[in-house]
Amino acid sequence: YLREQGFNEIVFCLDNDASGKLAMDKIANELSSLTAKISYIELPKGINDPNEFICNGGEKEDFEALMQARKEVVDFGEEKSKPLSHDAPAPESKTQEISIESTEPKEGLIEYNDDQASFRFGSSIYQARGIKAQLSDNMRLILTLQAGGHRHIDRVDLYSDRARKGYANTAAHKCIQQSAKIDSDLIRIVEAIEERQLKEKNQKEAVGASDVVMSAADKQEALAFLKQKKLLKRIIKDIDSLGYIGQDKEKLLHYISATGRITEFPIHISIQSSSSSGKSAMMETVISLFPPESVEFFSRISGQSLYYMESLKHKVLIIDERSGAEEAEFALRSLMSRSKLSLAVVQKDEDGNCKTVVKEVEGPATVWDSTTHTITEDNRSRVFELSMDESREQTRRIHDRERDLFSPEKWDVHKNNDALMRVHHNAQRLLKPYHVEIGYRDWVGFPDTTTRMRRDFKRFLFLIAHIALLHQYQRSLKTTGGGTKYLESTADDYACAYELTKEIFESTYSQLQKDSAELVGLIYDKVRLMAEKEGLAWEDILFNRRDIREWTSWSEAKVRRCMNELAGMDYVYPIASARGRGGFRYKLTITPGELLVPLNLTHPDEIRRRLKEKDGVLSK
Repeated sequence: YLREQGFNEIVFCLDNDASGKLAMDKIANELSSLTAKISYIELPKGINDPNEFICNGGEKEDFEALMQARKEVVDFGEEKSKPLSHDAPAPESKTQEISIESTEPKEGLIEYNDDQASFRFGSSIYQARGIKAQLSDNMRLILTLQAGGHRHIDRVDLYSDRARKGYANTAAHKCIQQSAKIDSDLIRIVEAIEERQLKEKNQKEAVGASDVVMSAADKQEALAFLKQKKLLKRIIKDIDSLGYIGQDKEKLLHYISATGRITEFPIHISIQSSSSSGKSAMMETVISLFPPESVEFFSRISGQSLYYMESLKHKVLIIDERSGAEEAEFALRSLMSRSKLSLAVVQKDEDGNCKTVVKEVEGPATVWDSTTHTITEDNRSRVFELSMDESREQTRRIHDRERDLFSPEKWDVHKNNDALMRVHHNAQRLLKPYHVEIGYRDWVGFPDTTTRMRRDFKRFLFLIAHIALLHQYQRSLKTTGGGTKYLESTADDYACAYELTKEIFESTYSQLQKDSAELVGLIYDKVRLMAEKEGLAWEDILFNRRDIREWTSWSEAKVRRCMNELAGMDYVYPIASARGRGGFRYKLTITPGELLVPLNLTHPDEIRRRLKEKDGVLSK
């Protein structure tokens, strides 16, 4: 019967397994006398038979494509290395030494970066986004499939068999593909991403925390910088060169705080000041002197975002504006206090059962932020509170600096900024987190009237230690009996910490924010002069917010904020104006001297005197 049909080729499409292959070989052997051409259709991986191919969404066009790609059976069990050509016989190979370069597009991973990757499998192109921010036990990505002019996009957890099959079924319908092939592609994507991430992890571990390799010249330049006798003055000068002038104490405190990121107890900073006062400019300028791999700078963070970061260990985490991180307040406080973050979330496994997964983000990290609002009590006890210089003198200095941007003789100076930053970056990479002995620790007196002073004292001692770390290449490295290497702090370290924080602590322990306390002094000076002219007691002089704006040149928002605090503390007494005139007038009820709180912080001269006495006794 078959001979009577006059066919030229027999095509098999049997079960896609070992038994199907054996059956094909047996039947092909029996039919070999009928025709010289016997071929077979290769079903996609994971498809058992033609029926399953149809049930999984295979259409007529899909089967025709498989038919076109059929392979010829040779010697019943061996197959040709490429599909049959139905237009002309396959050319014979002239010699094995001739290499023919394939023009087929690259298969598998074709592009990869920190957060997204592209893959090609046959005519299907996949784009995966969200690779970086993944939990270790899931791979939830935004996946786009493009095939045959069609497109499907969805979020899918590639570690979940149920999620993969759901994506494959929907994509197969939209893109006219086989769901089993798509599922197979997804598994290959998982394997490719895992292989790439493992390779990057091994590379990082091999090189270390930083991928930067310093040349001998760069290292010598950085060492020379760290060995300068007036290192702190050089740092302030370099920050000035980068464009931020004034507020030397605040700049230096930021620099030392960022240096302390390499320790297990970093120092955190929060800047509270009005808008346009230069908060962001200060943080950006100082942090530009630190290695980029040690810095995470965000304008806004969501409530859960910190928990999904890979690691914050020994980094400086900067929040440009605290109002952009209100949802993450608890996470930030936890990071500052516990030096790590822990999150327990409920997820479904491959069988659809719920389970609790714990995600930990390793710290410690140094946290900086800024705000135009009052710093909350929970945050105040964890940070050094700074404020910006909002005086007219500082504004004039800033104006002078802005004019330099349009001065030809200053342009060449700015060209050196890249070299300047490179020196600081390399210097920071050379610093090591040694222990620091503060030999005069028992002589350091500190206020003890409130419980928050427990944290403040610890933070003050670590500030001294961080200053010593910054000078480690100017100190002798010592070793304990147990082999621990350490540095010794000097009286100069203490003097520096004292000068940087004395005003901060005085402001912190005042019952008022710094701006409000300053306003009390400004109002007192004005009402006292008015009282002398009018022959009244200063307590009887009335004033309103308009008067304050004229006296101080402050904005209405700043005046309102400070007056609300003063009224709430009963330091000003509001009096309703006459009917129809609106607003309030106020009386001042306190003098600036009454706001002062004795700090009781040991003066540096006392530390130096005691050290000299100790050295004298030892020398005798």
